[in-house]
Amino acid sequence: TDTYWYEVGKYLKASHGWSGNANGTDDFGFSILPAGQRTSGGTQITGEFGNFWSSTAYFGTTTFYWYVGGIYTWIKRTTGMNDQGFSVRCIKNE
Repeated sequence: TDTYWYEVGKYLKASHGWSGNANGTDDFGFSILPAGQRTSGGTQITGEFGNFWSSTAYFGTTTFYWYVGGIYTWIKRTTGMNDQGFSVRCIKNE
């Protein structure tokens, strides 16, 4: 289920806020920050990656999400349990 888009992550990451020289170029104004996640058990993990829910269900209790992480320049679509906490990107219609 994992699909990678190489080099895309660096263009979507914010140009500040990532540690360890992992900032992006934010070429499209998406400004992904390392907001992290809440695990199924309730543990907060922040500062190293940004996860965003997709609107596409995968199977049963899982849904696709997008992972952008630390020093990596790729973005990955993978699956997560529906009881995990990821970020949501809202887009306002004009």
